[in-house]
Amino acid sequence: MDQQKLGVFIREVRKEKGMTQQELANRLNITDRAISKWENGRCLPDIAFLEPLSIILGVEISELVKGERIPKEDLGKVNAVVEGVVNSTISDSQKKRRNFNNWFGGGLVFYVLVVLENQFGILDYSSLNYDIQEFIKGLLVGMGFACFFAGYLTNNKYASKMKNFQKGLFKKK
Repeated sequence: MDQQKLGVFIREVRKEKGMTQQELANRLNITDRAISKWENGRCLPDIAFLEPLSIILGVEISELVKGERIPKEDLGKVNAVVEGVVNSTISDSQKKRRNFNNWFGGGLVFYVLVVLENQFGILDYSSLNYDIQEFIKGLLVGMGFACFFAGYLTNNKYASKMKNFQKGLFKKK
């Protein structure tokens, strides 16, 4: 994506709509400085702003990505590609969030078991010697930690993949 071209396109469409940078910024809940940076080609909008920006400016997301108006006969093909990319990004995001929540929930269950065992002795292993009881408690703590760590890694890998995706999508030409 060409930063300069996109910036000029946003400025032109914004002015066609009779909006100031401040008005556009207010509708997107960001600062007018961010709009200025976009329009001057110093940075690109985050992928999360593409849809609201397209709605406010009355253009297609694919036109924003390209930085120019797209003829109506070509718009359908381009929109299908862009929509597929955006939808796959959103569904990946939801999967990763769900995966993180599952790991976090699993870790929480292990820690709750440890706390309940320490407070109320809910696990009945009185026939086992003390060392084995402590081993089981340690195992539960370790499993809880492992689940939290796996959730963190899952979330961290997703964040780095999103940054790489955005860099590739919004690469300055």
